[in-house]
Amino acid sequence: MVYYIMYNGQVTGPMNREQMFAYGVNRDTMVSADGGDWRPLYTYPELMELLSRGAGVPPQYMAEQRQVSFLEAIKIGFSKYATFSGRASRSEFWWWVLFTYIISFITAGVGQGIWGNDLVQFALSGDIADLPIGLYSFTGVVNLFFLLPTLAVSVRRLHDTGHSGWFYLLNLLCCIGSIILLVWYCQPSKEQSNEYGPVPNQQ
Repeated sequence: MVYYIMYNGQVTGPMNREQMFAYGVNRDTMVSADGGDWRPLYTYPELMELLSRGAGVPPQYMAEQRQVSFLEAIKIGFSKYATFSGRASRSEFWWWVLFTYIISFITAGVGQGIWGNDLVQFALSGDIADLPIGLYSFTGVVNLFFLLPTLAVSVRRLHDTGHSGWFYLLNLLCCIGSIILLVWYCQPSKEQSNEYGPVPNQQ
């Protein structure tokens, strides 16, 4: 017997019952056996038996995840500049974070080289007229450019660990929220597809 399932709003199959569990199905997943009527998975005793035993994903159908490189993470970050759907692996996320820190240091160095004297003069005089507007405009534009892709990869990383992207708002709770998010960002990917998409960077 072969099965078809509704996955992310699309018909997926054919597959056997072991392969089906690689898609992270649950008791309410709509299933068609041999092209027949669509019914919830819980109406199939043989499938519910596997689900109730916690069969999970058989090893031969486990998605193997590779670690992306630094340059690949940068490429993905820009190609998904404003993509909030899907998932981002742990390596993809942390390489991007490192990249943004490097850019910040470079930006600060360039700014100091160009507007360093103005910054010193402002620090000494305290006169608002000596405020190095160019420096703050330059760094502001760079930071604004990287804001959206950084937010997007953060949301996708949360999806990868099985959490809603709305949890990013925990940053508003200052230290406590940031610590919770840090713990989640450090967690490995879920080993199978979830409601946000398939395992990222599969081999």
